[in-house]
Amino acid sequence: MKNNRIKAVMFDKMQYSFSKYYDRMIHCYIIYEGKVDKEKLKNSFSFLLDEYPILHSHYKNRMIRSYWKIQKDIDEDYLTFLKTDDCYKEALSFLTEKPFNIKKEYQIKIQVAEEKERFSIALIINHMVLDGGDLKFLLSQFTSFYNSQETVKRGKSRSHMNIYKDMDEGFKKKALSLYKNMTSDKPYQLNLTKKSKEDRQQVSLISLEKDESMRIISYCKKNKCTVTDVFLACYGFSSLKFLKTEKKKRRFSLQSMVDLRRYVNSSSEIGISNQTGVMNISFDVDSSLEEIIRQIKVQTKIEKDNYVGLYSLPLLALDYKLFIDCIANLLIKIFFNLASFTLSNIGILDKEKLSLDGCLLKDAHIYGASRKKNKSVLSITSLDDCFTFSFPFIGNSEDKKIIDNFLEEIKKNLLSLV
Repeated sequence: MKNNRIKAVMFDKMQYSFSKYYDRMIHCYIIYEGKVDKEKLKNSFSFLLDEYPILHSHYKNRMIRSYWKIQKDIDEDYLTFLKTDDCYKEALSFLTEKPFNIKKEYQIKIQVAEEKERFSIALIINHMVLDGGDLKFLLSQFTSFYNSQETVKRGKSRSHMNIYKDMDEGFKKKALSLYKNMTSDKPYQLNLTKKSKEDRQQVSLISLEKDESMRIISYCKKNKCTVTDVFLACYGFSSLKFLKTEKKKRRFSLQSMVDLRRYVNSSSEIGISNQTGVMNISFDVDSSLEEIIRQIKVQTKIEKDNYVGLYSLPLLALDYKLFIDCIANLLIKIFFNLASFTLSNIGILDKEKLSLDGCLLKDAHIYGASRKKNKSVLSITSLDDCFTFSFPFIGNSEDKKIIDNFLEEIKKNLLSLV
């Protein structure tokens, strides 16, 4: 950090280039039973902004060296309190507002909605700043401060090179030479309506009951596969009923997000940032659901690919090394294509780490950016052994019906396994 500036790193610039695909925001809501302590909440949020200056910065996209400009005087425009009859509904309404201007506003917006006996906290953060893994960390620090518990100091470096620091030299040398382009072909798209003036930010959600979720977990243990394997299979298999075109190819492709912190012994030395890679998955469209699970299990088994998620990072890094930012960003837009179908298993939301003194945690979920109609992403979290699935998108009321039915189809196929 120099002269109230934070250097924009590779993932920042890449995410900035993807505005043609999605709104670049990451979203979260938490529902508590109990009375809200406004002053403690304000102080806890202020702690986050003080501790992580990038949250109260403006992004400066420049031809040569882009950066984050830290705003010295922190105001409270990012935080809203209101009274409501339905805090859950209010949270979702807030999360589907038009994205804020990252060049002129803080990188975080928070709403606290109060009912008589419960309240919601909804957060929208620029996805360029962090990913789901670090949002979970940020939330744990917020609750720790609120509960007068010890907080954790994080490092300053946000570079993607942090993921290589604990690798042995042989593995690192190989990882740094993986110049494969992980761009995805797009023979398939969901059969949504054409772009229209009625399109807006929306999200569809569906949850499994605890016993349903536990049966899914038992199925995975019995069949020696991961829950992500099963989610990918059901997501892809269900998509086949909602495609825009007839089947053109025998293989259906989708991508799974990979938390690259798996390669780091401790993330405490890394600043809050994006450290997420992708893994390409495909299956035969004429297969049954259980056959698809078997195909995906083979592809995702870590023992068969020790470099999962690391492909294409050296190629992206080379782009920003050889060219000034404006040209590098243009090349990303031209040659790097996001998959039409992406799954992001954000994982477990730790109930203990999200708890506030004097309140009972009732619900919580994190989901990623709202994507445009030619792209789709399914986000998944688990709280108290219950899975929640969300599908953020930019569309109209007719699209909402289609997506709701799509999520019901995914749930039906999941439960058909158990």
